[in-house]
Amino acid sequence: MKYKKFSLSTYSSKFLNLRKLIEFRLSKILRGTEAPLVWFLLILTLSISAVFIIWSITAYPDLKSAGTATLIISIENGPRMFQGEVTENMTVLDALIASAAAGQIHIRYYIRPDNTTEIAEINGYGSALPKNLAFYLNRGRINSEDLNKIKVQVGDIIEINQE
Repeated sequence: MKYKKFSLSTYSSKFLNLRKLIEFRLSKILRGTEAPLVWFLLILTLSISAVFIIWSITAYPDLKSAGTATLIISIENGPRMFQGEVTENMTVLDALIASAAAGQIHIRYYIRPDNTTEIAEINGYGSALPKNLAFYLNRGRINSEDLNKIKVQVGDIIEINQE
């Protein structure tokens, strides 16, 4: 069995050749006809990343540390956002009532004998109108009849939208 003689200079020269090849290719790309495309893609990637980071920080701040929940009501006049402290055993209906009192919003609701909720009106928009209201908790749709049963946790986002 024959063994090849190990030489450090052989490997260092191969590494040096590889390094020169990589530098040559990079310089060709950055100075050649591909340069505008490479720079465009780099700037586009950085721009999209910056926009996403800024949006994620401002759109949904970390509410868990503050002990609060957020209510967003998106009706024809534009969205309104309310933020308040979460109390023990607070339900979605409790959060809606507290936000309505603080934000001068008119709300009319009923709790039926079978312990289900009916939201009759929020600022003129209600279940009897052609555009019904849809309720969401952390982007998952919830039944409006269960608003007095569903508990609110710290950091929850409640949304009310027109359909």
